[in-house]
Amino acid sequence: MSDAPQQQPNLDLSLPPEIRAGVFADAAMVWHNQHSFTLDFLAQWSPGPGESGGAQMQVVSRVRVPTGVIFQLARAIAENVDNYERAFGPLQAGGPETPPQ
Repeated sequence: MSDAPQQQPNLDLSLPPEIRAGVFADAAMVWHNQHSFTLDFLAQWSPGPGESGGAQMQVVSRVRVPTGVIFQLARAIAENVDNYERAFGPLQAGGPETPPQ
């Protein structure tokens, strides 16, 4: 099975070299306003608790999605989780603790 994203036949996608590898995220936060949903992807950058006592996290990517697209995104994620579980078995809550190599 390929890790490549499935492309719509009518799209000509370009992936700049500086983002090809992507970034690893340990967690994500989602928030919204009237016009868009914002997805903040977070990476833990220190093993110990911060001043507030919580994990020290850094936003590694922020993606803003128009409200009209959020259902398509949610549907695509659900379909990919189903495909993953058919291929590899049930996902574990929390996922891997280290980035994939």
